[in-house]
Amino acid sequence: MTEMETTSIDASQSASGEEQYTKSNCVNDEQEIIDKSSDVYQRTTWDKLHTSIVYLLCKVNGINIGTVKKELLKQNLIRGKHLFCDFIIQAQLSSSSNDTHVYATLVAVINLVFPEIGELLLNKIIMKFQIAFFQNEQSDALASVAFIGHLINHCVADEELAIELLTLLFETPSMFSVEIAIELLEICSKRVSAVFKMRLNEIF
Repeated sequence: MTEMETTSIDASQSASGEEQYTKSNCVNDEQEIIDKSSDVYQRTTWDKLHTSIVYLLCKVNGINIGTVKKELLKQNLIRGKHLFCDFIIQAQLSSSSNDTHVYATLVAVINLVFPEIGELLLNKIIMKFQIAFFQNEQSDALASVAFIGHLINHCVADEELAIELLTLLFETPSMFSVEIAIELLEICSKRVSAVFKMRLNEIF
């Protein structure tokens, strides 16, 4: 075999190897795309998201809110918005009044970036309050109205919401409804009276 023939065979083998390598890469890339749309991949990423959000919310306190906020914003919060809201509400309902302020502050800073998440949480906590109030569940009603009061102070909710709640509470006043009204006013009366002083006077 001549030197020229040997060179030709080597070049052919090299080209064939490169073609196979390219095809292999294409198959792998395509497989990766398919995997990302698979149920297994979606479940795995959801489990990781769930773990990250729950971990961060469990460790938040008055000192590390800024750090927790930064870490939360690295997560896919839009995908995990219901998880975020539901976990905070559940944690707040079983926490102390000091923790309620912390959770409201965290929601407020997240709301600045994702207002749809703030709105979603507000709708959920209002619904939670309504259920607790009409079923005479005192602890949940007081906890949820306290959360609403802090959300009003942090501008996640409008002051008009406090007026609407007070109007509801005094439609048929009772010891239960008066206690809830006092809880709300102790938290956000300054902010509400600054905007709706005359409306408050009408209610009382």
